[in-house]
Amino acid sequence: MAKKPKKQSMPPAPATAESDTTKTTVKKKGGLRDFSEAILVAFIAAMILRVFVIQAFRIPTGSMKDTLRVGDFLLVNKFIYGVRTPSQIPLIKVDLPFMQLPAFKEPEPGNIVVFKFPKDPSLDYIKRCIAGPGNTIEVRNGEVFLDNKPEGTYTRLKSRVFDHESRRRFDYIEVTTACGDRYVTRQFSDFIVPMDTYGPTRVPQKGNVVQFPLNNEDEWRAYENLIRHEGHQFSRDHFTGDVLIDGQRVSSYTVENDCFFMMGDNRDNSSDSRDWGFLPRDNVVGEALLIYFSWDSYADFFHKIRFSRIGGIIQ
Repeated sequence: MAKKPKKQSMPPAPATAESDTTKTTVKKKGGLRDFSEAILVAFIAAMILRVFVIQAFRIPTGSMKDTLRVGDFLLVNKFIYGVRTPSQIPLIKVDLPFMQLPAFKEPEPGNIVVFKFPKDPSLDYIKRCIAGPGNTIEVRNGEVFLDNKPEGTYTRLKSRVFDHESRRRFDYIEVTTACGDRYVTRQFSDFIVPMDTYGPTRVPQKGNVVQFPLNNEDEWRAYENLIRHEGHQFSRDHFTGDVLIDGQRVSSYTVENDCFFMMGDNRDNSSDSRDWGFLPRDNVVGEALLIYFSWDSYADFFHKIRFSRIGGIIQ
C-alpha cells in the first residue's frame, strides 16, 4: 500500500503588534510591583530598626559640651534599656498607650541616656546619669556627692578656656569614678551659679514611702514634679507644710516608679534634674553609642563638617 503523505505542521503565526504590547505591559507591571514591594519591605525594616533597635538623634543644645556638641548626630541603642513603643503620634502629638519590653541592663551612673522630657514627652533630651534609685545626691560648690562620697576623682585638664559661643571662660575637669569610668565636665571659671549647690536629695525607688515634710526646697520641687508626672494633683501650704494629693491631706506618698538623676556635662549651663526633677524609668529611651556625623553651623564653609568627631564612641 502506498504510504500516506505526512501532514506538514503549520508554521507559527508571527506575533502581532497587539501581542507584543501585551507582553511588554505585563512585564512592566511585574517590574513595577517588584520594585514597590522591595521599597515597602525596606521601609518596614527601617521602621522596625528605628522603633526597636537603633535611632538617630541630633544634638540641638550645648548642655553636654564638650562631650557632645551642637550639630552632632548620634546613633542611640534603644534595645539595651528595653524597647519602648511610641507614646505619641508624630506631628499631631496625640498621646498613645505604650509598653516597654524587658531591659538587658538598667541605666547606671556615668551612662549617657536619651529620654523623654518628663514635662513634655514629645521632646527628647540627652544627659548623663549621675545617680540611680536609692542614691542620695548632693552638689557642694560644684562638686557632686553620691551617698556622701565624691562622684569620683577630679583632675583639672584645662583652666579658663574661652568659649566663643557663650562668651564665657570654662574649666575642664575629668571625673574618674570608682568603677573606672571617665568623663569630662566643664564649669564656669569666673563665678558660682545657684546650681552649684543642690540637695541633699534621695532619688526615689519604686515602692518607697516618702514622709512629709521634706528636708529642703530642692527635694520639695523634685518630688512635686514626680507626683504630678505620676498622674496626681499636688499642692502644698508653705506656711503650715500641709500636703494635699488629689485633694486629700496626706503625710506620706508611695512612689510608683524607679527614678534617675540626670546632669549635663556642661555643669553650669544645663537644664537637668537640678531644675526639673527626677527622671522616671518609663521615660528612658536608650543609651548613646557613637557620633556618625557632625556639623558646625558657626564655622566657615571649608570647616563645616567636623571630620575628627565622626565615628567617635560616646563615653
